[in-house]
Amino acid sequence: MKTDLTTPQGIFGMPQHLTVPIYQRPYVWTQEDQWAPLWGDIRRLTEHRMDNESA
Repeated sequence: MKTDLTTPQGIFGMPQHLTVPIYQRPYVWTQEDQWAPLWGDIRRLTEHRMDNESA
């Protein structure tokens, strides 16, 4: 398995095939415990970045 540091733009901006290792597949995220905080962080950081670019 090869691991590299990348950005979200690098992940979603290039044609590639990503796989999840077998040992990580049984892990399940719940809306309350994982998804809601993740999207909250993404929204907060995006709004912060947009506010700073317009200044």
